[in-house]
Amino acid sequence: MEEKRIVKPWQAGLMLLVVIAVIIVGLLVMKLNNRIVLALDGVIMCLMAWCFGIPYAELQQGIKGTVSSMIVAILILLAVGVFVGTWMASGTVPVMIYYGTHSSSIRDRA
Repeated sequence: MEEKRIVKPWQAGLMLLVVIAVIIVGLLVMKLNNRIVLALDGVIMCLMAWCFGIPYAELQQGIKGTVSSMIVAILILLAVGVFVGTWMASGTVPVMIYYGTHSSSIRDRA
């Protein structure tokens, strides 16, 4: 059985600096879409981890574990977004804003 590789602190720091640099260059300098920058960043991080001696199967297992632990929060945010979008489309939120601003106006109290 293969021994699990641990990333050294200098390797983790280098990876963090590369992540920040790729995001800054991709978003601010090259004005790329954020999805493209994040996908490119993921590929670069996988390549760096592979160069540091971490096998791809271990990377894949870590990614799978991370995504599976976050799926509940992602689904909750998706449901809330659908709920608020339905309210916006039906006019509930605009009506609440309209009556809320009119009920709190200073002119009505003078």
